[in-house]
Amino acid sequence: MKPTKKAVQRFGTLLAIGVLLIYIVYLIFTLPTKADFLESTGTVKILPNAGTSWQPLSSEYKINNGATLKTERDSKASFLLKDGTYVIMDVNTEVKFVKSRNIKLIEGQILIAIKADDKPFMIAAKENVVTSSDSNIDIKVSKHTVYVTVTKGEATVVANGQKKKIFEGRQLKFTTGGKTTDINKVIKWAKEMQKKLNEQDRRNISL
Repeated sequence: MKPTKKAVQRFGTLLAIGVLLIYIVYLIFTLPTKADFLESTGTVKILPNAGTSWQPLSSEYKINNGATLKTERDSKASFLLKDGTYVIMDVNTEVKFVKSRNIKLIEGQILIAIKADDKPFMIAAKENVVTSSDSNIDIKVSKHTVYVTVTKGEATVVANGQKKKIFEGRQLKFTTGGKTTDINKVIKWAKEMQKKLNEQDRRNISL
């Protein structure tokens, strides 16, 4: 008996899904690693560049360009990029790895310790871009506002077509401009993760 048209279509669909899954596994386990997952206080999920569903992130998982990480309301996470830049993600935060020294903060809050390099590090937040090198920056994205606080060094922000520089100890709220702020209060949420990493002596990083 000849296979029916419906059976052929079903076989083609299954074959396509199988090929896609093989490709995703290939990307996960063979592409150069963009970042190393260090520690978390709860479940962290990853969406690979070619993936369609979120997966729990483990230390064995490779984080490649195009991948997106997401923390939930009970989890914070930290990771180290290959250039030496260190990032802590707050709860309910989503970050996408675009390419080398380039990430996108989709929602939530991060504290990023940027490693010095000839090429500035770029963070996209909403429709705005933050660039810096050899600095520590706290960035928070809310529904209509982006806050950028420089706790070490300086940063440049391009927002609404305007370029502004933020110096150490100052904060920029994109709708109102810069103002003096309490640095320790801003980065208090990240202290728990810093203490956890220091206790395990996995990384010697000073924020």
